[in-house]
Amino acid sequence: MGFLGRRREVAQAIQPEHMERAAKALSSWERAGSYGESHSVATQFASLGGWNWWLDVAKQAHRTHDARLVGQIACFATQSKAMLGSVPGLGPLPPDVHRALDNLTIEALGAAPSSLVVQDGQAGLIDAETLVGWARMRRQMNSY
Repeated sequence: MGFLGRRREVAQAIQPEHMERAAKALSSWERAGSYGESHSVATQFASLGGWNWWLDVAKQAHRTHDARLVGQIACFATQSKAMLGSVPGLGPLPPDVHRALDNLTIEALGAAPSSLVVQDGQAGLIDAETLVGWARMRRQMNSY
């Protein structure tokens, strides 16, 4: 246990199979059609890793030029925070993780075609330009 009784996450090297599992889970999130389905899918995300693991996957996706996966993780983090507040098993999205995801989003998706579709599901069509705009706005307002 770490400070204040929180479980300390041990960093692990992100392997291709981790990225595949993350992409599969994010695809389920995108297809969820209701609050109940979203809640159920989000609960399963904790079995893959904590918020820092998701951030590590996004960093690896950026290093391997997978802008869409970076965006999908950023979408999940932002949407789950707005819809659920706290993801069962993951807890609330830490401000430093959200800020780091926004920085990755701006860097990775800012270099991608603005029309790159990141998500086409429960929240409608979300492209790279939209995600970068949201990330810049949160960063400018320090809204974490």
